[in-house]
Amino acid sequence: MSEIPVEAKNRVSIDRPAAVGWFSLRLLAATGVKALVNSLIGTQTGRRELLAALDNGPDSKAPFPRDGTLHLKDTVWVDYVADIGDGFDATHSVAWLIGRDYLFLKEPGEPVPQPLLEQPNVEPDADGGPPESLALPRADLLIFGGDQVYPYATQADYQSRTFQPYYAARPWGSCDPHAPDDDPGGRPLFVIPGNHDWYDGLISFVRLFCQFDPRRWIGAWYVQQPRSYFSIMLPHGWWIWGVDVASEDDIDPPQLAYFQAQAHRMGPDDRVVLCTAKPAWVECADRSDSDGEETLLSEAWNRLAKIAKLANDGGVPVFLSGDLHHYARHDGADGKQYITCGGGGAFTLGTTMQPEKLRIDEDQTAARKCEFPSIEESKAMRTGAFAMVRRHKLFCAALGCVMLYLLWLFQTSSHGPSADAASRTAAPFLTVVRSSLGDGLWRLVSILVTSPTTTTVFAVILAGFWGFASSGAKRGGARWKSLLLGFFHFLVQIGAAILSAILAAAVLDLIVSGGLLRDLLLPVIAIGLTTLFCGLAFGTYLFFANAAFGWHEQEVFSSQAIQDWKCFLRMKIDKDGLTIYPIGLRKVVTTWKPTLPAEHAPRPNAMGRAVARIFASDTFAVPKGATHLFSPAEALQPHLIEKPIVISRGIEVQEITGLAGSLAKVPEVTTT
Repeated sequence: MSEIPVEAKNRVSIDRPAAVGWFSLRLLAATGVKALVNSLIGTQTGRRELLAALDNGPDSKAPFPRDGTLHLKDTVWVDYVADIGDGFDATHSVAWLIGRDYLFLKEPGEPVPQPLLEQPNVEPDADGGPPESLALPRADLLIFGGDQVYPYATQADYQSRTFQPYYAARPWGSCDPHAPDDDPGGRPLFVIPGNHDWYDGLISFVRLFCQFDPRRWIGAWYVQQPRSYFSIMLPHGWWIWGVDVASEDDIDPPQLAYFQAQAHRMGPDDRVVLCTAKPAWVECADRSDSDGEETLLSEAWNRLAKIAKLANDGGVPVFLSGDLHHYARHDGADGKQYITCGGGGAFTLGTTMQPEKLRIDEDQTAARKCEFPSIEESKAMRTGAFAMVRRHKLFCAALGCVMLYLLWLFQTSSHGPSADAASRTAAPFLTVVRSSLGDGLWRLVSILVTSPTTTTVFAVILAGFWGFASSGAKRGGARWKSLLLGFFHFLVQIGAAILSAILAAAVLDLIVSGGLLRDLLLPVIAIGLTTLFCGLAFGTYLFFANAAFGWHEQEVFSSQAIQDWKCFLRMKIDKDGLTIYPIGLRKVVTTWKPTLPAEHAPRPNAMGRAVARIFASDTFAVPKGATHLFSPAEALQPHLIEKPIVISRGIEVQEITGLAGSLAKVPEVTTT
């Protein structure tokens, strides 16, 4: 190992935030407001049109990179990763693998321990992996496929959740300690925004990623795109197009004109890998008899297909997207590949809702060939929803308090004079109604009729349950189903609150005879019990709705914040065509050892490990030639999700066989 000189050190702080808690009360409120604002004005801000107007130079329609080097190479390696900036452990585990000089793999499904790197400027060569492993060289180009940060776009979260994990994974491109100060041996990075990047109208995204001059660095990677979409010319007639569909599957006129110009640059046999932030092809399988819903889903695909059709006839053999936090591949009857790969760091989403068959249009279908995690593994994961109380205590407590408040309103209203007045008005009619409904339901109806406050609160809470059920319903589902399921959930929560109140009173009757102490303890115990029972009821509802109807897939998995089961793609383009290596990581690393002396930021010592973890931060003096700031305490063990797919320029799909053995140490793999 060469000694790293002490001069030219960059002082860098690396935060290590915990995974986003999607049921945090503050986050729910803030995200809801931002989503509402984005839905109202997000794509109306004209941000993309403004970028296009500013990028009006003589080479504004030229493909990237503008230095014109990648398409001159004989072989180019490309990494694709999407849905990235969440908790440090998951994001950095993927970034750490992407940042290495070589990635070692074996047969599909076989985890391969990667070398542990104790020194900050040492990278193993192609022979440094486990025996009989395949060494894939580092990528020449990195693509972020959407949703670069969670929960929403702010410059602070971009820095702590995305930029810093990638900087720590690869501060310098080469191990040369004498590299020039203005060139850390970097590689180009291209980015398309997802819906989370659009939550602020694309403001932060533009500031951080759409700065061509001067060049903006993220560790060993640099951005050079002036717009939120791009076209990259690669060797042997291959291109990569990155499309910005905004948050409403919208493609603006300047973007359409841009890709029309790119299509005119293509040769007659050129091929395009089309990247988008939303897998519109998956929605094609969710059509229903509802005309409005079918039109919406068809339009999402039609807008993307409009870009694809600009290429030569049949010139888009591969569609890539993230958004759904797992890996799934559908193989079209015409040989086209539809790949969803959104495992860059965000919470894992199960694959149970991935359709077996897509209908791309009236005469084209695609069959599901592979998914990660598997369907059975995904079904097992959703049982974690029962642990709602353990993971989200404040949310469950707030839910319980809301239900107790509603019970309190019913209780106080039932003793008020208005309820008695109601029974004296229209007595003959009300007598008939009361005999039909029974005393309990009659009391409820009379309270709602005679107490405006109770009625209003009741209606608002019930509407909230209906709205929540509707938001988690499958596309195209009948509205009455969501109303019925929402009302059922509401009744279950009311029942949980009643049970909590009864148990609280029973417990106090055993330990306190009465008086002020009982009055003070009753709400405390009742809130504690409703936190438990209402939280358990909420988790049970999520599990039941997902298992029985396929609803609330996002909520079932976001409530668990599963960090494992990550994935990304490494692709090779050479004279034989395009080879796609789908790479999975079943378990991320949660303990990292600094490879340089680190100054640890103060951590709260009286608030528990969970709170301390949120504020974890380290400061490093990073010298030239440092290739990583952390080493995993235990080896990361990625694996091939499935056999690599080879697509020739004629869109003929093949599979690589025999990865081990004679091909184990050959970085430039060819088909057999």
